[in-house]
Amino acid sequence: MSRVIRIDIPVRPKPVQSVRGGRNGFYADPAVRRWKAEIRPYIERACPDGPSDMPMRIRRLTYMFRCPSSAPAATRRYIEMGGVMPYTNRADITDNLNKGLIDVCAGIVFTDDKNIWQICEASKLYGLEDGIHVEFEETPHVALYGTRDPACLPPVGDLLRTYWWRTN
Repeated sequence: MSRVIRIDIPVRPKPVQSVRGGRNGFYADPAVRRWKAEIRPYIERACPDGPSDMPMRIRRLTYMFRCPSSAPAATRRYIEMGGVMPYTNRADITDNLNKGLIDVCAGIVFTDDKNIWQICEASKLYGLEDGIHVEFEETPHVALYGTRDPACLPPVGDLLRTYWWRTN
């Protein structure tokens, strides 16, 4: 049975760039460091068993952005009733939003982000409150290419094991 780790973070999602450039060279944005420190305790509480070294996928990832007070009343009511309102402003869901979250999860939820092999469902929506909701799932039935440990291979028969021994 695979382990599922659900994490709810009641903090506004923040797009993260690797580094910023300035007159004095490259540096990490202090606001990003503060944001990462703010979300870390929620992630640590959700994963008391320590990091997994298994292949993992993200089953569900939702970034919620508080609906602005300037939004029409009908829009707010629609969201309150459970309606889905996509957030199409600045933040890039394919990279910048994921980067900060994955960086903080590394070493807490999983040993290395290279073991994340799939994001099943990702969305960014307007909501009543800011937050990040994510579900990680261990996938022990998936073999990682390049593994050196035959015990890490899934039990799919002698053919795969024979192939592994011949190629390594």
